[in-house]
Amino acid sequence: MNMLLHGVSSADLRNDDTLTDPQHIEGGELVRFDRILTNPPFSIGYTPSSQFPERFHYGSVPEGAKKADLMFLQHMVACLKSDGMLATVMPHGVLFRGGDEKRIRAGLLEDDLVEAVIGLAPNLFYGTGIPASILVLRAKGAKPDERKGRVLFINADREYYEGRAQNHLLPLHIEKIASTFEAFAEVPGFARAVTLEELRENDYNLNIRRYADNTPPPEPQDVRAHLKGGVPVKDLGYRWGSCGKGNRVYFHWKTILLPRHIAEYVVVHELVHLHEPHHTPAFWCRLERAMLDYEQRKGWLARHGIEVEGV
Repeated sequence: MNMLLHGVSSADLRNDDTLTDPQHIEGGELVRFDRILTNPPFSIGYTPSSQFPERFHYGSVPEGAKKADLMFLQHMVACLKSDGMLATVMPHGVLFRGGDEKRIRAGLLEDDLVEAVIGLAPNLFYGTGIPASILVLRAKGAKPDERKGRVLFINADREYYEGRAQNHLLPLHIEKIASTFEAFAEVPGFARAVTLEELRENDYNLNIRRYADNTPPPEPQDVRAHLKGGVPVKDLGYRWGSCGKGNRVYFHWKTILLPRHIAEYVVVHELVHLHEPHHTPAFWCRLERAMLDYEQRKGWLARHGIEVEGV
C-alpha cells in the first residue's frame, strides 16, 4: 500500500519472515541490492533459521530474546552489492547494549562497515514515541578513502517541529542532517567523526551523546545570592563608571528588576550617555543630577546586600 500511495507500481513485494525465510532469492542465492532502506520492527523476538546462516557471521542473539534488531542489520549487509550502501532505522539500545550485541557491533566496526550513526528526536515514527537512530553502512571496502577508519556521529535529537500528536522533520532539519553527512563535517555539539581506535577504547559503545553532546552548559549558581537574596552583580552586567575623553563624558544605564521581597521593582540606570560639546551650565546640571541619582541608588543597593563599584 505504501508503494502504491507513492506511485511505485513496479515494486516486488513479498510477505514472510525476513530472518527465518527470506523471499528475495535468485538461483539459490540472496538477491544483492545497490541501496537498501529499511524500517524493521523494533526489538522483536529472534527465531534462529537454517536458511542462509552465513548472513549472521558477526554473531547471534539468544533465541527468543527481544533483540532481533542487529540480526535484521546483518541480513541487510548480506544483501548488499560490493559497492552497496544501506540506511536503516534502529532503536538506541543497539548502540550500547553489551553481550552478543556488543560482539556484533565490534565485528561491523572492525570490518569498517559503519559510516554514520544519526540520532533523531522522539515521537517521529508511528507506533512508538521513543527516539530512534539511523545507521548508515556500506559494503566491506566500499567506504570512500577519506572516510575509512572513521564513523560520523550526528546528534539531531533537537532537530524537529513539535506537532500535537507527533513530531515532524521539516525540510530545514533534513537539509542540516543530510548536508552534514554528505560533507562528513564536524560541527560542535552536533556532529563529530570518531576514529576506530577511539571506538575500541570505548568498548565499541556507539552512544551518540558520548561523541556529539548537545547538552547546554549548566547554569552558574551564586551562593551568596541564594543565602542573602538579591541579584548578583555579574547578572546585572554593571558597568558603573565614567570615562572622560576630551569634552565627552559617558555614563552607563540599564533597567533591571530586583526580587519582590526587596522591592516591587527598582530601576537602575546604567547606560546614560551624557555628551555636550562644551561644558555648559546645563551640562553640569545634568551631570550633577545623574551623580546624585547614582549615589542614592548605589546606597540603596548596598543596604540590601548588593555591592556596586562606583565612579
